[in-house]
Amino acid sequence: MIRRYVIGFLCLLPTLQIITVISFAEQLPVKNYATGEGLPRDEVTLVRQDSRGFLWMAAGDGISRFDGYTFTNYATTDGLADRRVNDLLETRNGVYWIATDGGLCRFNPMGLSQSARKNVTVSQNDDQGPTIEPMFVVFNPTEKPIAFNALLEDETGDIWCATSEGLFKLAVSPDGAAQFHSVELGVPSDAAPDSRRVVALLKDRHGALWCSVGEVLVRLLPDGRIEHYSKEHGLPSGSIASLLEDHDGNIWAGTRFGMAGELLMLVAAPEPSRPIVARIYGAQDGLTAGWINRLRQTHDGKLWAASSTGLYMIAPSSDSITPRIQLYDTKNGLCNSVWDLTEDRDDNLWVASTCGTQKVTRNGFTGYGPADGLGLTWINSIFENHEGAFFVVTTPGLGYTQRNINLFDGTRFETVVPNLPSGAKYQGWGWGQIMIQDHVGEWWIPGFALFHFPKGERIEELARAHPQVIGTVGDLNRAEVFRLYEDSRGDVWTATTGLRFSLQRWERATGIVHDHTADTGVPPNTDFTAFREDRFGQSVGRHFRRRRPAALS
Repeated sequence: MIRRYVIGFLCLLPTLQIITVISFAEQLPVKNYATGEGLPRDEVTLVRQDSRGFLWMAAGDGISRFDGYTFTNYATTDGLADRRVNDLLETRNGVYWIATDGGLCRFNPMGLSQSARKNVTVSQNDDQGPTIEPMFVVFNPTEKPIAFNALLEDETGDIWCATSEGLFKLAVSPDGAAQFHSVELGVPSDAAPDSRRVVALLKDRHGALWCSVGEVLVRLLPDGRIEHYSKEHGLPSGSIASLLEDHDGNIWAGTRFGMAGELLMLVAAPEPSRPIVARIYGAQDGLTAGWINRLRQTHDGKLWAASSTGLYMIAPSSDSITPRIQLYDTKNGLCNSVWDLTEDRDDNLWVASTCGTQKVTRNGFTGYGPADGLGLTWINSIFENHEGAFFVVTTPGLGYTQRNINLFDGTRFETVVPNLPSGAKYQGWGWGQIMIQDHVGEWWIPGFALFHFPKGERIEELARAHPQVIGTVGDLNRAEVFRLYEDSRGDVWTATTGLRFSLQRWERATGIVHDHTADTGVPPNTDFTAFREDRFGQSVGRHFRRRRPAALS
């Protein structure tokens, strides 16, 4: 995970047996596109990126192309077969095919729309004029228009079409004519409602073509054999709306049934004589997904499920066995109902939902607050230790004694209140702004003295540990520790403020505190605000801020 740190409100960039479903309130870096930005409607059901970088979206009234600044909308008045668009395929040779409820459309970006063609007076047969190509050409395998639900181009360049009337293979002749070849799936007509309707397609790495047909899953093998899987093979009730093969070769399926849906992980090597489902994830696991409309996998290996209750992320966990599932919805800045998603060439996530299309920027900020386990709300400091663990120091507000140390685990925060002496009273404004964990894992917490905690195996031990109190040189009641720094020798430098301004060093080898205030030649009543060690490791650089006269404060 890439991180960005902001002090004041914490912002980070924007992941199989027992699953933990996590739902936090982190605010994602989201930019929303809807009718106000040029889409014909707010509800978007499809989003794709083509090889040229354009984003294509279906918003219930045709298809829209987004160039990063403006939308160009194409509708039935331009020649599109139907306003309901279900899929878009750009082939390897750059041809666009659009699946609609009224047929399959070939899109020519350089062609003329239907309305524009009516105003063209040049005949296509006129040798003196150019041939006028239409923007959309509509194809149907039958006289009556049918719905095309999904399109797939396989590794050989063949185009497969999932339709309301079965599976078709598309052949395009050199002159542009299209021919459809019906593919027999062998599904009995009484197998399930809509038993001819093919919804989702997948060609796996072994060359098998998967088709969801009603409540039946059909697998066409390269040798011509056809396998059927249904309830008797462990499939749940409902249709399979999405199929996905992940980077490891696992086959996943998302279902719809009534108002619910489930995530299926299929067995690695299915056989018709054995169950095909390895595991079903649904409400019993805390995954109350509603319909699962689309499954995608991003380049980082995370599996995403677009559902009617939000966007689910399924990411590998630290034990590599139990995946971590996280739900993103309105509390994170997304929509509660998601239809589709895609990852663009810059690794941004585009989400098609009932709220429009939402761009989740990879290089943006993600906000975290108390709902994500961040104890208290006033952020004093943030830092990483030598092992890369990320910590946030918080208080209830300016002027409070209590300080929380919050450890980020990649998803949420674990909070601990260090066991400071009961007599550690707050009397200044500087302490609590910074604390450090040194190179050996020991903690240093400033106050009117320096509290040194031993290394623990877990952060929770700070709540029980008894610190060593290291006094500063001079009157402790007049020296508030304001800044801390560990140098390359492991010595700890402190800058004090309040009624005594000084620069001091705790020597690790002896445990003695040395006063270097006079060595610096800095004028009195000056705060030391930052430390830096040069590349030779022989000195500590100082950057200081002179106090203004009291009359100007």
